[in-house]
Formats: sequence, C-alpha cells, structure tokens
Amino acid sequence: MPNRIISESYVQSVISTISNEFSPCAGAVFSDRHGFLIASQINYKDRFSEDMLALQSITNRKLVNFKGYSKYLRKISKDVNLFIVAKRSLQNLVKFRGLKNGILKKISI
Repeated sequence: MPNRIISESYVQSVISTISNEFSPCAGAVFSDRHGFLIASQINYKDRFSEDMLALQSITNRKLVNFKGYSKYLRKISKDVNLFIVAKRSLQNLVKFRGLKNGILKKISI
C-alpha cells in the first residue's frame, strides 16, 4: 500500500464543502510543500491556472493577479497546503472563518 500524504475522502469532503459554502469560489487547490498540485477544483470562468495557484500557495511572490479576489491559505499538515481563491466580499471572509473552525478541524487526515 502506497504512503499517502492526504486521503482522497478528505480531499473530496473539503472540496465539496468549499463548493457549497463559497458559491463564487474561483478555485481551491491542495498542494504539497514543494508546490506540486495534489487536487483542485477550479472555476474556469475566472481563468486561474491550478498549477499557478499551487505554486502561489508556497511563496510570497506575486505569481498571479488576484485583483478583486481574496486568498485564503491554510496548512492542512506539515506537507499539505489548502489555497482558496474567492471573490472579495465580507460574506466570504465570514464563511472562511467558519470553514476554518469547522470542517478543517473536524476531519482528520
């Protein structure tokens, strides 16, 4: 059995929750500590590249133009990052705080 960084059921659960909570979500990516993509869900209307979002999750350099969007970065574990891009609004900020305190803490990897 291969050694997995993160379980597929966890990824599917988090991505479905993000889709339900953040209806104007532009994208969500899971990446490893080197910026390699693990899983993603991208709204292609917003024209974000999943590879660039994965790289953006590990660096402070500006690789993507996020004008009009908010970025949320969450370390899931030592080796895994979750990076969410959503339309900028106060409602999304409140929803992200609820998401951070809810499903991201309840589900174990």
